[in-house]
Amino acid sequence: MRLKGNVGESKVDILLHALTPEVHQKLYDICTPDDPKAQTYEMLIQQLKDHLDPKPSVCTLQHKFISRVQGEEEKVVDFSTELRKLSADCKFTCDHCKHSVSDMLLRLQFVRGLKDKEIRTRLLQEKSDFSFKHALEVASTMELSIEESKLMENKQEFTLHRVEQNLLPTKKRSENVANLNHTNPNISTHPRYPTDVCRFKNEFCRGCGKLGHIQSVCMSKNKAQVRKPQTNQVGDSDSSDEENPCEVHKVDKVHMLHSKKTNDKFIVHVKIEGKVILMELDTGAALSTISYKDFKSINSDKRVFNTNVTLRTYTGQIIKPRGVVFVNCAYKSQWFIGKLYVLNEDVDPIFGRDWMREVNLDWSEINAVSITDKNDVSKLDRLLTDYSYVFQSKIGPVPNIKLHLDLKPDVKPVFIKPRPIPYARKQKIEDELEHMEKSGIITKVEHSDWGTPIVPVDKPDGSVRICADYKVTVNQAIKDFNYPIPRIEDIYAQMNGGKYFCTLDLSKAYFHLEMDDESALLQSLSTHKGVYRVNRLMFGVKVAPTKFQQFMDQVLQGIEGVQCFFDDIIVQGATIQEVFTRLEEVLKKMKTYNLTLNREKCKFFEKSIEYLGHVIDEHGLHKSQDKISAIVNAKRPENVKELKSFLGMANYYNKFTPNLASTLYPLNSLLKKDKKYCWTKDCEESFEKIKSQISSENVLVHFSADLPLLLATDASPFGLGACLSHRFPDGSERPISFASRSLTSAEKNYSQIDKEATAIFWGMKKYFQYIYESTRRDPCLSDILDALLNGRDLRRLGLNDSEYTLQDGCVFKARRVMIPFNLQREVLKELHVGHVGIVKMKSLARNFCYWKNIDKDIESIAKGCIVCCLKQNEPPMERSHSWEPPTKPWQRLHIDFAGPMSGYYYFVIVDAHSKWVDVIPTKTTTSQWCIKQLRNLFCNFGFPEVLVSDNGPQFTSKVFKDFLEGNGVIHKTSAPFHPSTNGQAERYVQTIKKLLNCMHDEKGDVEYKLSQILIQLRKVPNADGKSPYDLMFQREVRTDFHVMFRSEQEERENQGSRNRREPRRKFDVGDRVQVRNYTREGKWKFGRVLRREGRLHYQVELDEGNVWRRHVDQIRSTCYGGKN
Repeated sequence: MRLKGNVGESKVDILLHALTPEVHQKLYDICTPDDPKAQTYEMLIQQLKDHLDPKPSVCTLQHKFISRVQGEEEKVVDFSTELRKLSADCKFTCDHCKHSVSDMLLRLQFVRGLKDKEIRTRLLQEKSDFSFKHALEVASTMELSIEESKLMENKQEFTLHRVEQNLLPTKKRSENVANLNHTNPNISTHPRYPTDVCRFKNEFCRGCGKLGHIQSVCMSKNKAQVRKPQTNQVGDSDSSDEENPCEVHKVDKVHMLHSKKTNDKFIVHVKIEGKVILMELDTGAALSTISYKDFKSINSDKRVFNTNVTLRTYTGQIIKPRGVVFVNCAYKSQWFIGKLYVLNEDVDPIFGRDWMREVNLDWSEINAVSITDKNDVSKLDRLLTDYSYVFQSKIGPVPNIKLHLDLKPDVKPVFIKPRPIPYARKQKIEDELEHMEKSGIITKVEHSDWGTPIVPVDKPDGSVRICADYKVTVNQAIKDFNYPIPRIEDIYAQMNGGKYFCTLDLSKAYFHLEMDDESALLQSLSTHKGVYRVNRLMFGVKVAPTKFQQFMDQVLQGIEGVQCFFDDIIVQGATIQEVFTRLEEVLKKMKTYNLTLNREKCKFFEKSIEYLGHVIDEHGLHKSQDKISAIVNAKRPENVKELKSFLGMANYYNKFTPNLASTLYPLNSLLKKDKKYCWTKDCEESFEKIKSQISSENVLVHFSADLPLLLATDASPFGLGACLSHRFPDGSERPISFASRSLTSAEKNYSQIDKEATAIFWGMKKYFQYIYESTRRDPCLSDILDALLNGRDLRRLGLNDSEYTLQDGCVFKARRVMIPFNLQREVLKELHVGHVGIVKMKSLARNFCYWKNIDKDIESIAKGCIVCCLKQNEPPMERSHSWEPPTKPWQRLHIDFAGPMSGYYYFVIVDAHSKWVDVIPTKTTTSQWCIKQLRNLFCNFGFPEVLVSDNGPQFTSKVFKDFLEGNGVIHKTSAPFHPSTNGQAERYVQTIKKLLNCMHDEKGDVEYKLSQILIQLRKVPNADGKSPYDLMFQREVRTDFHVMFRSEQEERENQGSRNRREPRRKFDVGDRVQVRNYTREGKWKFGRVLRREGRLHYQVELDEGNVWRRHVDQIRSTCYGGKN
């Protein structure tokens, strides 16, 4: 400091006024108990020098010198100047000759500290005796060349005016800047920051309003601002001058910390003077404030200074602070001195924009308030303090546990020499090895039969992690250790009911486990510094994950709400107190086993937390935004490797995406071995569709054993899909998980109904862990199942023992499957397909399924079907005279036309004996068309004896009558205007019309809907207990219900019947045969039987080496042994 023209007390006053608030307070503290104004100017200057700039030791200066590296925005010249300054007092002289070695050490540190690898590499190519001056010249020249090359690459044309700093007065300096010809407003005028790297090149100055800089470096503003006594509202500002009034929150609307309505607040945990304070993050507040009550609770002895700052809220209310205090603050690992305004009002502490500039906030952790009660905060603070041991940097070891690696028999030691490492990483690797040796993780040895080269991995903080390539040494020699790794789906299933979550991260997890002497030598590392024995479990050993997971499962066993996946631990609970209890148990276990946690990666009492690539909250499972962005922003794959990478990312979220296998089919087809990589339109559509599906807001709910489960399956030509859902009390259905897989080449040949059945089987198997207990939750069925499993008497349940059997985990009553409660609704829907009535539903159910009160449930669903209710007919008329019942099928037919409906007429043919019905849609109703259709039917089933119709013109025409008379069919017509005479056909006309109306809004064309209706009508038993299929063909016809409820006994009978039909001729593998040749090289070829396929087909390996497939009729035995 240099003050001219001031003496005595005026110099002291000017000095005190010119000091910053921090130094001002320090000076008062140094002078205590005396008043600084009572001392002389020289005394104050000396005290400040002694305090602010004490003479450091030579060792400290030398340490600063060797630690100095070039900054990110620092020029080479500035870096060299700083090195010269640091070396000035380092006393770099030789102990023997007393000559200075400063130039040599300057050159060494200059090369080591350069940030640009290209410049460093260029200097390392110089001769070993080059000087520091020469190094500076080369580095400066290369730096300037690189900058000029970047400017040439910039396509934007502009004129750069470089403004050098000078000592001109403010006014003249401003005038000089104003006279610059700015052809581009984005130009940075700072001598160290070129335009292309300036982060404020697109910002507007709040002082002059120009583009290209900010107010704090504006050269146009008047530095000598006049103080204004009136209060002004001020927004964000880079100046924190006490005379500038600033805006804050509206104080009278700020929620108190003990308020229950805190869901819209964002809280930052800041340590002020050693005490954790919860401050509300507010980007609208320019300054940070605290109530006087909260400030007193800090128990700080910091002096509160008077301030002229006046605060104005956005409503215009004026607030006069009690004062301002300068406090030591800490946010995570960042420390700063913050200016905190103390208010008389009892309001929340506010973390304003002035403090936001001091630290880098972790925005990913700033969520809606999850723990706001001061007592809870204090309790968490005490808990972490009590278990501060587990957050130390010390690493293990776990007491009383030493792991052993089991060698395979007859293995030989393998020693691989160390691999070369880059010079730029050499120092970091050596530092890490030294740190590991000091921590007891490794120990240097003179000799080892085993040696594995190290693999250094860069960490985000700039350091390295030492791993080893054990796949070329130890991993080939040790035995496997099998232990189940938790499935991620199982971990997520245990998160149900949690509202608050904590995650804990073990620090260098494997290093906590100690190895015995033999195994430690097996893990030995070969490095450029020698051989090191690894005393702890090392990264890269193939059994390390399973052994560590086994250990962690044993440590955390019995603690509810806690799951562990290797070194990541998650704790959940429905209440804060529950989480506190579980968290304390976990920390107690960590302390007992001498395990340490990485405090920076631990998160406590979050309502939404990221774990294993997913976001978990009380509502369910969400996708991680980072992974969504990586998938959405992925470029189109240009080769198989890039495609596999994209498919890997997409399949990671397969549980969120329905029918993923079908969507990805075009992309998966590109991975086939013999297929050329060719990006088609289908591939592009699949690529964009999967991006769209993954970026959707699908949320998977947590599995709950108390809610009904629904399993929906589907099959496409390329894949199978399944969706497991919960039905909530409000009737809504929400997914738990989606799953899909591609069809195999054989499965693609299945019929569609077989594909659907395969999807059901696969879906049940996929979600077996979820749906197994659903049967046991049925109170009636679970009692029967337990009795059958344990061989107990069913009569105590009021049931007949002979009626109930157990087969493949299914309970049967006679031949009917017992349906559990949660599946009964789905079976009822299947029974009501086609909207058949109560009687037909009951008849169908009596052949396949059963549960208690099934008849009442059928009546309820049929009577409660709104579609059926809306399509009901009028009440039935009085009974009329009935036709004589026929004695055999196809004896009397009833025909009629229904419609028009949906643009079609429907030709209805009904057999009076079997109730067999046929319906043919048509747009014409002529006699010729009717004759053609009846001729086709007569061709299949023969001529009936009687045909009954109404008096329609197509049925009374001469052509139609001649056709029937010529074929010996008696034609009877109903009386005019009395359709009940042809009641059989009329009844089915009404039935068909009603069912088609009911299915009007369902998918499928007319032919498809008719096939559904006809299958249902033909398979439902009549009043005599036999279905039209049975009566018409005198056999049981196989339908979809037979597929759904087929028994294992039927399968065995079918298989047995097939096996009984053995061929007359058989060949064994290896038999010499001659097989039929269909080429021009002769009639027969000779060979041996290679394999039998089925009962009649064989694979034969010819003497020439080819393999042919032939039927038994194309093979003969032969005694010809082939050419020797």
